[in-house]
Amino acid sequence: MQRTSVFVFFATTLLCIARIQSEQVIQNDGITCVDGQLVGNGESYIGTLSTTVSGKTCQRWDSQTPHAHSRTPQAFPDANLVENYCRNPDGSDAPYCFTTDVFTPFEPCNVCEGIETTEATTTVTVPTPIPALVIPSNVPGSVFTVQFEAGLDGVIRAASKELFLINVDSVLSASVTLTNTPDKTSETLFVAASGNLSTNFNATTGTLHIMGTASVMEYVEALRNTIYSNTALPPELGPRTINWTVIIGEDALLTAQTIVDVIPGTTPTTTVVDITTTETATTTTTKEITTTGTMAYVRDIILSNNKFSTFLFLVGRANLNFLLTGIISHTIFVPENSAFSELPTGELSRLLTNKPALVDLLQYHSVEGRFEAIGDGDRITTLQGSILRINEDPSAPFGLSVSGVPILSRAPLATNGVVYVIGSVLDPNDFEHTTFSSSSTSTSSSTSTSTSTSTSTSSSTSTSSSTSTSSSTSTTFTSTSTSSSTSTSTSTSTSFTADSLADVVLSDLDFIDFYFLLVTAGLDEILLNQGALTLFIPTNDALAAADISFSSTSQLRSFLKYYIVTDGVYLAADFTNGLRLKTQHGFHLTIHRNIQDDIFVDNVAISRRNFLAENGVAHELSKAIFVPPVSTLRQIITRTFEYSTFVLLLASADLMNVLESPDLTLFVPSNEALGNIPEAIVLDLLSDEFRLRQVLLHHIVRDHILYSTSLQEMDSVMPANNQRVSILAIDDQLFYGSAEIIRANLRADNGIIHIIDE
Repeated sequence: MQRTSVFVFFATTLLCIARIQSEQVIQNDGITCVDGQLVGNGESYIGTLSTTVSGKTCQRWDSQTPHAHSRTPQAFPDANLVENYCRNPDGSDAPYCFTTDVFTPFEPCNVCEGIETTEATTTVTVPTPIPALVIPSNVPGSVFTVQFEAGLDGVIRAASKELFLINVDSVLSASVTLTNTPDKTSETLFVAASGNLSTNFNATTGTLHIMGTASVMEYVEALRNTIYSNTALPPELGPRTINWTVIIGEDALLTAQTIVDVIPGTTPTTTVVDITTTETATTTTTKEITTTGTMAYVRDIILSNNKFSTFLFLVGRANLNFLLTGIISHTIFVPENSAFSELPTGELSRLLTNKPALVDLLQYHSVEGRFEAIGDGDRITTLQGSILRINEDPSAPFGLSVSGVPILSRAPLATNGVVYVIGSVLDPNDFEHTTFSSSSTSTSSSTSTSTSTSTSTSSSTSTSSSTSTSSSTSTTFTSTSTSSSTSTSTSTSTSFTADSLADVVLSDLDFIDFYFLLVTAGLDEILLNQGALTLFIPTNDALAAADISFSSTSQLRSFLKYYIVTDGVYLAADFTNGLRLKTQHGFHLTIHRNIQDDIFVDNVAISRRNFLAENGVAHELSKAIFVPPVSTLRQIITRTFEYSTFVLLLASADLMNVLESPDLTLFVPSNEALGNIPEAIVLDLLSDEFRLRQVLLHHIVRDHILYSTSLQEMDSVMPANNQRVSILAIDDQLFYGSAEIIRANLRADNGIIHIIDE
């Protein structure tokens, strides 16, 4: 948020919050305070306050750690320098103290804060509270204005994230009206993550209605998350006025106004994403899965091997998950990923947009009942209503085919069904219709936890039993995927709002592997949860390039939680340089936005922006984000011999605790670099702790986690010793002062390390 916005917000708030207050004149602890302001310099203060204006704990006056100083009780015997209480021994402007923060030598204290009232108090009554809808301005003037760049993001927030309701006890409803819309129905308003509130946009009047019984803060969040969308290509340029109305009583309403200014941008020639699936290469991935006893559900079998990831993805898209987890048994013929790659070009994309056709296809692969032992001549009826033909096929690995497609194997039995792995996708257009009434009974049983009998229309009877025995084992399996997805589009934005983030993920073939991992980790339900989430989705290619493996479900969950931001909905327009986003993992992601308006998340580029849903927004990533180890900067540099000399110097200067502070960037010289310093200089530094501390603090930047991409956009940085250092980028080289960064972006929980050569 800009400085102007902060000022206007608080100035407006102070004007609006009219309340009953007291003008107080207090004399206590040796000082006088009027309305909380100190009279004089507080030299006579004898109170027990021991924290500074920013909340830092005071250092004891008789201590020289972490800051050496001359204001000791011995040097100032009449200044009452006891414990670590704030004092003014030397006639400064106000009482102060040295702090326990190694970065802050000393700071003033607000000694009037919390002082007890012992003297006369004068009370002045101020007018009655006035409710207000506050939308702070971000430009000179009084109206919040945001620029919508045509074709870039597709959507933008219609008001400031600092929008607030002041002195409001309850809200009946709210409305947001879009006026002067030259692009007509292409321009809409909606709420991203409306929570318990219901919303409805009237395209005729341009009004978004927000209704429901909810707290004031829930209405505030809904208004903050009101989104302007324009799908016209190209859109008409110029300002759009948005009127905001909040009804707080029968005849009481609050109003405000904002402006969305549509400006020229990168307008795409088309918004159609053409996803072409071709057989290009074979990628082999080996994973280890531990199974105990009989698998509980068919879904466990599907999740045991990522060669079924496309089938799982399509089942999720078709809302047919009951086939995998339901209590009614099903026999399912599951094609491997390689089988889907053999479909005609564009067929998978068509199925994603034609749900009836997708349901028809998947039900053609599913049969109600347990068919544990099928044989030549069997005919079994699918959920789609057609008959599958089972025939002997010596060329098939399993010795049988289903409607002409070879059966490769039968998976381990599940308690709610049977899975046969097949080499091609069954074609619903090549089936026998159920046109006769004769029936047969196929019964199967196993020693697993369930036994079921199913009846299907057939011309023969097949009765079989099978015994399945399994124990706790660690299974290594190899998945071969022969499909690749090529996505061609000149647009970096989406133009629809999905019902949920699940719809976002399940609407794009590039997200198959991410969905497979979510389901494997048991995190897919979060895509349906109400709330306000921001999701970062690595593509199939991004995950493949990362070559990531997981030894346990817990490790996988930890990895995926790093992609889920839990502290709100962040559109691309909300990503400001240096923004920190808290993830479900607990770590923070750092946003970098360069002058070309490219956006990076922990140094990974966002390739497509703003996949909107009613419970949040998603952004596509070109690479997988590196999940930092659960280690602090201190833990990382102390366990690596390459930095041992730097560690010894930090310890000598009593600065090791600094490395536990949040949001640090370290420029660490290697042992080799420090070895080039003449011995006499090193000994001189070791004999002068103050100079040594200043030299070491020169390598530490506080309150910022600066990736190399951020540094490349900067001219200089200010380290903790307050002596500015230049940053220079020359081709592929990056310099911190005169030192070259030879290894960049070593991430820890609380910051980042760059290794320098001097």
